[in-house]
Amino acid sequence: MTFSLNTAFLLACVVLAAFGTAGCGNGKGVEPVDEAQTPSPTATGEEEQPPAASTPSSKPQEKEATPDTPASEEAKTAKSKPAKAPATDKDAKKKPLSKAELLAAVQAAADPFTLYDVQQQAKAYSADAEMKAAIEKKWNELEKEHPPQELVDGLSFVALNMKPAGEGKCKFSVLLKCAGPINKEYQLAVVGTVDKSHENRLSESGRRLGREVWPMREWDNSKSNWKDPERMADWTAGNHYVLRTVDTCQPIPFKLRVTPQVWEKGKWASNVGNSAEVGWVAALAE
Repeated sequence: MTFSLNTAFLLACVVLAAFGTAGCGNGKGVEPVDEAQTPSPTATGEEEQPPAASTPSSKPQEKEATPDTPASEEAKTAKSKPAKAPATDKDAKKKPLSKAELLAAVQAAADPFTLYDVQQQAKAYSADAEMKAAIEKKWNELEKEHPPQELVDGLSFVALNMKPAGEGKCKFSVLLKCAGPINKEYQLAVVGTVDKSHENRLSESGRRLGREVWPMREWDNSKSNWKDPERMADWTAGNHYVLRTVDTCQPIPFKLRVTPQVWEKGKWASNVGNSAEVGWVAALAE
């Protein structure tokens, strides 16, 4: 009977094992495998590998350029770069004018300063007979409207131009004509008087003198000579010249004149030659 019971018990274990039941042997369940005792890739010193599906091939594959790759970005950037802008009128003005354009500009000049500027641009054609004749003819026409005023022997005043230069300053430009040899180096000063109602707005020296004086040439007192290298003695008879300066100026109307001066006995002497009357001008500075 005992044999039969044992036999039956063994047969039952076989049946249960076939269906995956975990109880068998000595009345105890089958002990599960101890995972701590099972070697893992990490425990053996090897790196844990990702699933095969996400593991790249050991042979590098050539990557096709897509919108997200640098190669594609370069191509996209190159395509998106704007084309070079065409030359503008501003660029064109920087280019030297042709002879035909200069001749047309000479004819169109409506004032002495404009003609002087065109003449400077036409220096490359200074030996050209047609250009010389056109410029000379235009100067003669303009001098009938703006007759030169003699300042001293050999030097005449043609025109005065003033432009605001910002920060309470004004740019003065005096256009002169050399009529012959100039034996002395003259200072030219723009002198401005104001209405009595504006006298309190003059500079400290202006209130003391009763007028503003703007010298056109910079004088070096320590050397008793001009700071600029240009000398009137080197000017050519018949040519025009411009003196320019930027100086402080009050935003009030002035009655202006241009006066020649000479440096004598350590001071400026104004009792030389003649003054050229310019007349009243509106506020010079902004």
